[in-house]
Order: sequence, then structure tokens, then C-alpha cells
Amino acid sequence: MGFSVSASAAVVFLAAFVAFGTLYSAGSNGFDRVSGAKHASADRALERANTALVLDNASYAGGTVSMNVTNTGTTTLSLNETTVLVDNEVRSGTRRVNGDAATDLWEPGETLRVTVSAGSRPSRIDVVAGDGVAVGGAV
Repeated sequence: MGFSVSASAAVVFLAAFVAFGTLYSAGSNGFDRVSGAKHASADRALERANTALVLDNASYAGGTVSMNVTNTGTTTLSLNETTVLVDNEVRSGTRRVNGDAATDLWEPGETLRVTVSAGSRPSRIDVVAGDGVAVGGAV
């Protein structure tokens, strides 16, 4: 019992130290990821709770559906993330926020004017914000 016992004890202690360091960093990273995901989910839920849309009016004339939707919530929305559905089909068309076609931001209190083409009078239209809040109705 000499040097070999001390050396093997040192090797075992060093291996246990390295294993604990690896397990601790993996556990810490996992906890950070789960915590970050919970915070992101809470932020998205708060954004949905603060988003409100009102369909002011919708009309169909000459193959064109026009609608005005007002952002009555407190969340600024992105037009690039806003989807227009006509009879459950995604449609693109002209979008203007308070008459401005160049902006991507739809601020609280502003009205979005959407004009899309439709072959016949649709039975339902919907506008869906990027966070999933939707408003719709009959034309």
C-alpha cells in the first residue's frame, strides 16, 4: 500500500470531479432552456391577451372584397404576419394602415384597409394577426 493506492484514489477523485462538472453543466443548460421557453410562452400569452381586432365593415363589389379592421388592443401588429382568409383560403391583396401602403406596423387604434379579389361573393372573411387572434364575419 503505497503510491498505487494514492494514485488510484486521485484518479477516481478526478474522474468523479469531471463527471460532476459535466452533469452539472448539462442540468443547468437544460433548466435554462426550459425556463426560457416558459418565459417566451408567457410573453406570447400576454401578447395574445393584449390583442383585439374589430371588423368595422366588409363589402363585396365587382369581384373585390374590401374590409376595414381596427386594432383595438394594446399590441403593435405586423402586416407581414397578418393573414387574410376569404372562405378559408389565404388571399393577398392591397393592405393599407390609415392610408399608408408602405408601413408594416399596425399600431393600436389604427385601421387596416384590405382589398382582395374574389370570384364570387364569399360567405365568410377573416383577418388573423400573427399571434393567432382573429376577427371575421359575413360579407
